[in-house]
Order: sequence, then C-alpha cells, then structure tokens
Amino acid sequence: MTSPLALVQSDDLPLVGDVIVSDLAIEPTRSLGWSLQRAAIIQFDTAIGALTDQGLDPPTGIHEARKATKRIRAILRLIRGEIGRKVYRYENRSIRDAARLLSPARTSHVATETLDGLIARYGPRLSGGTFVDVTDRLRDRAESIGDDTIASGTGSDFVRAMRFGRARFASWSVEPNGASPYRGHIRDGFDVLTPGLIRTYRRGRDAMDRAVTAPTVTNLHQWRKRVKYLRHQTEVLAPIWPEVVGGLSVAVDRLGDILGHDHDLADLVRLVTVKPELCPDALDRSLLGALAQHDRSAAQRAAYVSGARIYAEAPEAFAGRLGSYWIALEMAVEDPPHPA
Repeated sequence: MTSPLALVQSDDLPLVGDVIVSDLAIEPTRSLGWSLQRAAIIQFDTAIGALTDQGLDPPTGIHEARKATKRIRAILRLIRGEIGRKVYRYENRSIRDAARLLSPARTSHVATETLDGLIARYGPRLSGGTFVDVTDRLRDRAESIGDDTIASGTGSDFVRAMRFGRARFASWSVEPNGASPYRGHIRDGFDVLTPGLIRTYRRGRDAMDRAVTAPTVTNLHQWRKRVKYLRHQTEVLAPIWPEVVGGLSVAVDRLGDILGHDHDLADLVRLVTVKPELCPDALDRSLLGALAQHDRSAAQRAAYVSGARIYAEAPEAFAGRLGSYWIALEMAVEDPPHPA
C-alpha cells in the first residue's frame, strides 16, 4: 500500500542541476520592480490561458488558473509595505474574488480525486464494490458543477478580471529608484521585501502554533494558506542562493502538499456528512470517515515535524538570513570575479 505521505517534488518547481527554475524567480541583473512585474504578468497570462486553452480539460484548467492567482497574491504580500495598504487591499481582493468564482468546480473535482486516492491505498483491504456508488455520485456531481460553471459564464468573468488585473500590473514602473506616477512603483533593494517576508513567515509560524495546539480543520487550513504564500515567496527569492533558498522552497512546497492532503480528506468527510445522499449507506460513511481520519493523523504528524524545521527561526532572523544572501549575490553581480 502506498503511503499517503509519499509526496514527490512538485512539477511546478523543477530542479535543473543546482538551479531552481520558476517563473516567479527574480533576475539578479534586473531591477526588483522589473522582476516582480514580469512574474506577475506571467501568472496572469497563465491564469487566462488555463481557461482559454482548448487543449486543457476544464478541471486541469481551473486548477492551474487558481494556482496562478495564489502566486500573484504571494507577490502582493511580499511588497505590501511598498505599494501601500489601499493598493494592496484592492488588488488582493480583486484577485481573491476572481479565484472564488472557480472554487465550487475545483472543490467538487478534488473530492472525487481524494476518494480515488483512498480507494487506491486501501483497495486490497476493502470488499469488492466498496465506495463504487459513492465514486459515481461524486463524479456526476463534479461534472454537473463544472458544466454549470461554464454555462453560467463564470469562466468568462474570471478571465475578464484577470485581463483587467494584468493591465494594471503592466502599468507598474520598472525604474529602480526614480519617481513614478504609477501606483505600482517598486524600489530596488531587499529592504523593500523585508516587511512582507517577515509578516508571511510570522503568520505562518503563529498559524502552525495554533494548529499544533488545536488541530481543527480551520486552523490546519489557515496554516496551509500561510505555507503556500511562503512557498511562492521563496520561489521569488530562490536565485539569491538556489541550493539553500531553492531547497527551502521545495521543503515548503512539500509541507503545503501534506497540509493540502489533510484538508482534502477533511473536506470529503464533511461533504458526505452534509450531503448524505452522496453516500447513502451509513456503514460506508463510517468507513470512509475512519480511513480519512487514519490518513489525516499521519499527515498531521508529518506536517508538525516539517513545520518545526521550516519555522525554527524568529521571523526577523529568517528575513535577516535571506537578506545576507541577497547582499552576497549583489556584490557578485556588481563585481564579478575575473579568471586568473
């Protein structure tokens, strides 16, 4: 039986040699504003393409679109102090609300995938035909919600919101230190990123403490969200020391996957509890709940170990350490070593 925690590195963050390849990564030879603008625009294009590319099936397209919005929001959190509270709140709310349009379709599809995973892991121990009817009902429900999403024009509304957002981000000034009339102007220097990085790390650390003390579904989900933001922010900063910061990003990504697995299991149990018609047999509901809880317990134990490592530092110390890597890279870019 395959362990539910046998999580491999995400395809979104491939390792090539010692270098992390990511569309979010800054380019050390360019200004910070240019790098972040480029990263955001790529994510807007990814979100738009995910719903307009005929080669992608709807569930995959919706998943890719939502992931792109999370990356954009992670960038916004990184520069929150630089762009100001008003701009941050407007942009964050706009992207969040657009992503929520796709939530029902995504959540319904994840429920089918989660049950498929349970069946794959515990199948040899289950009697023949267990959960077959539940699987069919969940799949029919997901297809219906997906069809409604398309028929209602929700996808078009999402794409429209992404196009407007892209246009706003494209108006950012990419001049490193000059005055700018644009509200998206970003100065150069690690100090621009420090407040946002400290805030993200501290909130993740606090969320972990709450989840450890009271491992409710809500607390674990809040921790997961903070982990995702840290993952994307470390992707942005990976080039300052790929082996270390890139490796950290991979570790944070794996933690997010573990917490995501826990959340998906909890959501599946909640769904069949709230809508028992999806699993009419009370014994099947009880069995599903028991299997899900077994996997959730294992996932939470793994998450606590991983989280204790990732959040071992004080937030200021964490940001200071990454800042020292930034300075070292800056020195190398400005005065590259010459061969003897």
